[in-house]
Amino acid sequence: MARTIEESQFRPKNKVIVGIATYKRPMMLEECLKSLVRIDKPQNVAVEVVVVDNDPMGSAKAVIDTISADSPFPMHYLTEKKRGIPFARNTIVKKALELDATEIAFIDDDEAVDGRWLKKLYEFYKENSCDAVAAPVEPILPENTPKWMRKTRYFSRKIEKSGTQIGCASTRNVLFSIEIFTKYKLRFDTRFALTGGTDTLLTKQLSLLGGKILWLDDVLVKERIPETRASQRWLLKRSLRRRINDVKFDLILRGKGYTLFFSYLSFFKNLLFGLGYFPLSLFDKYYYYFSLECFVNACAIVLGLSGYSYNEYKRVHGG
Repeated sequence: MARTIEESQFRPKNKVIVGIATYKRPMMLEECLKSLVRIDKPQNVAVEVVVVDNDPMGSAKAVIDTISADSPFPMHYLTEKKRGIPFARNTIVKKALELDATEIAFIDDDEAVDGRWLKKLYEFYKENSCDAVAAPVEPILPENTPKWMRKTRYFSRKIEKSGTQIGCASTRNVLFSIEIFTKYKLRFDTRFALTGGTDTLLTKQLSLLGGKILWLDDVLVKERIPETRASQRWLLKRSLRRRINDVKFDLILRGKGYTLFFSYLSFFKNLLFGLGYFPLSLFDKYYYYFSLECFVNACAIVLGLSGYSYNEYKRVHGG
């Protein structure tokens, strides 16, 4: 008995699960995991990694077997047969609960983390007594990416002061308290299996329930953008998908009356901005793209209200 008490004194009270969902991107996953095993661990905190492969054939297993052999953290590999990011993320949550985690940190399989990543997120989270901490991701674009594209909303980083409370976040770089999934009983919405955006919906739900999400303005995660995504066509499709989802999420969270009123306002605002900025496209292609994006957003609002879905994640980008 004395030995058990002595051992328990040195056992970390907190455990962070690093969760990664992956689907047929073994090279990117390998780069991600190689960066992950080099991170500094927060003091007196146990760290374990959970990788959920959305490929029922288990195409990521060989990568996990190789990296886990030299990993300082236990690595758990699971497959999720139901296709879609929310299914894989919910499997991560389920495993984290089984492992008695106190926090879950999410990153994507196409990202690489700085050695200070988890320690910085965790320390900021504990110092500020919040429910979640989100931080930016720096895109690493192909060398031939034009300047106008680098200025777009998706590839340029929005600057927020550290400590700013935000209404939603993505799982590209975030740390959650486990209470989000126990006290609030939140899960990623599987109705949006291939449309993406379920991280945005979950964190919006958290905010409406009184949860506190803080921003940490420190770039500790980088994402390598494949050439198939560094194109005007993909960016416009991305905007279409996001705005459709925004409308659908508002219907779920705010109701029909609120959504219709603000959707109409946004529809006309996007039309006016699209028309207003179009003449500037003669001088800078960014304004041509921005005008097109505004018109796409206006169309997306109509499509979202009509119930249309754009399944962006049917296609795999990168390898």
